[in-house]
Amino acid sequence: MDIEKIIPFVATNHSKKTGFIIGLVAASIAIILWLNSNKNNLISSEHHTQLEITQTASVEYGLPGARQQTAQQPTQPITQTTQQTLSPLAADFQSIMGNPADMAQVKSWFDTRGYVYWGEANNEYGSYSEDTLKKLSAGGDIRAMKKLGDLYYGEFGFDKAKEVYLDAAVHGSTDAIHTIGTMISISIFDKAKTPETKQAAAIETLAWYNAASLRGDRWPNIVGAKDFIKIENFQVTKEISDQIQKRSQEIYDDLAQKRRSLGLGEFDNTIPVSVESYFQQLEMP
Repeated sequence: MDIEKIIPFVATNHSKKTGFIIGLVAASIAIILWLNSNKNNLISSEHHTQLEITQTASVEYGLPGARQQTAQQPTQPITQTTQQTLSPLAADFQSIMGNPADMAQVKSWFDTRGYVYWGEANNEYGSYSEDTLKKLSAGGDIRAMKKLGDLYYGEFGFDKAKEVYLDAAVHGSTDAIHTIGTMISISIFDKAKTPETKQAAAIETLAWYNAASLRGDRWPNIVGAKDFIKIENFQVTKEISDQIQKRSQEIYDDLAQKRRSLGLGEFDNTIPVSVESYFQQLEMP
């Protein structure tokens, strides 16, 4: 499989962060790529088909025994999350994601959070025209919104793309929240001229990553925040960690308010047991 076809376009537009962006997306899709290339050893073709298309209500609203995590509940501090390694990604993917049913549930949960870079979904949405993406976005398709934002980023830059990413985030995409954090690191942090403006941009970057965890999605912290801190050698003190947490809550509250104003109700922040187990495996030292 040609990895370059599924790496977001931002990697080619910002050479300084090429490794950073490739790391974010390649890690996101590594499991699905592995499953595609090794599916005969792992699950039957019937289960593989289920893995690609299953989006069940039980996953969307939480499996039995799933832990409800809301913005009011404590989340893992950024200083703890970002110090974890991704060593399990190089280990046995089946043990990380669980049995075939759990794999399907993890995949489906990420679908409901707007992640596009999973096997066939990337090819499907990547083939759509701008008009098609607009029509799908108008109907509330958060993955179409994400792809449209990517398209606008390439054509018009971050400000235009951010409008679409924000819309996707309001409609439920945590992948869009993740992307905004990455775009801030590229479009604002990299261009900052003074230590003060760089620190402010770093806090904003990490706050967006951490805001996704308030929706139950710890992936941006596990990968995005960790890589940013390592690449930029950014020191997260207790004071800075508190600022990140405060700003994360502000971001969440703003998105929730916009969502309510559209009549979409409260965010569904439930986490299926299989997804919680998956995150715990990735967070292991």
